[in-house]
Amino acid sequence: MILKNKALQIFDFLALPSEKLYERAARFQFEGLLEVVNGKAPYEGEKVFALSYFPEIAAALGEQAMRNAGVTAAMKAQPMSALYLLIRNYGGYAQYLEPIVLTSPEATYYLLKYSRDQKFALREKPEVYWRALLSEPFWALRCWGDTQEDAILSMTLQAAEANKDKLAGAAYVHLYFNTEADPTDFVETLSSSPMVAYLSSRHFYDRGVEFQYFNLRGLTPRWAYHFITDGFLDNEEGLVDTMINSPDWLVEYLVESERYKDLAYTGKVVERALETKVSNPQLTYLKLWWARVQEYVKKLPPPKTPKTATNGTANAATNGTGSATGETKPSA
Repeated sequence: MILKNKALQIFDFLALPSEKLYERAARFQFEGLLEVVNGKAPYEGEKVFALSYFPEIAAALGEQAMRNAGVTAAMKAQPMSALYLLIRNYGGYAQYLEPIVLTSPEATYYLLKYSRDQKFALREKPEVYWRALLSEPFWALRCWGDTQEDAILSMTLQAAEANKDKLAGAAYVHLYFNTEADPTDFVETLSSSPMVAYLSSRHFYDRGVEFQYFNLRGLTPRWAYHFITDGFLDNEEGLVDTMINSPDWLVEYLVESERYKDLAYTGKVVERALETKVSNPQLTYLKLWWARVQEYVKKLPPPKTPKTATNGTANAATNGTGSATGETKPSA
């Protein structure tokens, strides 16, 4: 089964077992979209963004999701949501939803993986799905890694060679298989995809590749989180500003880095996120998380102060004749 983003799960942080914030948020948005598809509410406000943040909702809506033009349009813009619904009933929905899934190499990769794991046949020839991966060759390379299918690798290498100067993913694959190539010659191309730039930072770091925050095009909160967590970009303020647009990744960073323990810093970041005034269904749950964090941190014991060495142990540590316990070291 396809796992939801780790970042979205972070809303469970500090929650009681009966108060899973992610599930509560998803359920609330599901109920809102259910009213839409049943004709009881207009498709407007934060409902328009629901599938962007909670793609699993599509699976819960089932066939009803395809009855509303607005929701259907949202699934076309968010192929991962179409994927969740498709794998619920592949035979019944493939005709309508698979073309949407195939517009996304990532969604296509997970469809192929799910079909292998669940051992069911897809309706098209394998080459159709492999070609859908090639617009982002990283996913084709990953599919080859899963299957060791020579035909996938052959198609991927051909596409990479033909497009290495134009497509970030093609440049990445070219560098991956050509260790003598200089990654610095492709920085401009690699910078056009934040995902590929991040992967290049990881895999080609020892080959001198380096990226600048302001040169990355289309940087998303997801990849800003990965860049800041692994330390590949030094513009913390810019990366945090990017993550502010998506509270799930912002909270993920605050927790992973333990910056949440600095209430003054975290309070300013949360305030900036809430001031964006974007119709983001996660903002309500960001407020709940922030309230819980404050209660939690205030109950934490103060950090332990380092013990000062006594004269005996200090002398032992500096004169080389004793140990930290004050015992005399045996002579050589």
